[in-house]
Amino acid sequence: MLEAKNHHGQYGVYHSVPGLKEFIHTYKSMPFIELWKEYHAFLSGTFGRLCTPLLPGNERKQIFSVFNHYEAEPIEDFVMLYTLCNGNDADHWIEDIEREGAAYAHIGGNPLMNWDEIVREVNFAGRNIKGRYPVQSIPAGYVKNNEMLSNKIPFQHDGGGNFIAIDLDPDTKGQYGQVVEVDHEYDERVVLASSLKEYIIILYYFVKELGVIDNGEGYEGDKALSFYIMRTEKAAD
Repeated sequence: MLEAKNHHGQYGVYHSVPGLKEFIHTYKSMPFIELWKEYHAFLSGTFGRLCTPLLPGNERKQIFSVFNHYEAEPIEDFVMLYTLCNGNDADHWIEDIEREGAAYAHIGGNPLMNWDEIVREVNFAGRNIKGRYPVQSIPAGYVKNNEMLSNKIPFQHDGGGNFIAIDLDPDTKGQYGQVVEVDHEYDERVVLASSLKEYIIILYYFVKELGVIDNGEGYEGDKALSFYIMRTEKAAD
């Protein structure tokens, strides 16, 4: 199986992040399973019962199905993630927000999608569907002009048609398995990390070092996580 290669992170899309590069370097050699368990333990220890539970995992053969759909090589870290869990319990997340005013799930505070949601979006997205309108890759040359989730595997959404997804068909400067922000209203396609593993490290950095995480009703820290991401052509790798 193909695992996304580790190279320098997409630091150019982030600003006001002292120590991010060093934080990524510290964790980049850690096996994904150990990284995920440490990250989960940190969230659980920090937010206690308001840390949204993870659902029981899937069989590996189930996870291969989305890669087979795209005729793409499986990414081992993604396969590992969804054998460890089946995303966050989104109902529990909503209930805590309504009852307690806050909840903290695993993708920057928002829920990791469950497998049924992912399969539904992948089947709807289609393979090699060219975008109806030009997209702006940030940084330039990383993301192809494919329609929304075509050739991508989403793992987080905001409920309004916007996703964070793994890109299985990058442009010439991009990397197989890079993590991309996909917005249905805007033409920007921001590369948030070179791999799923790097993205989890970056989320870990924000909550551990800066105290930044969404809470369902707002955010913790000085600014929302979205504040730290540049969505203009000035972003560079």
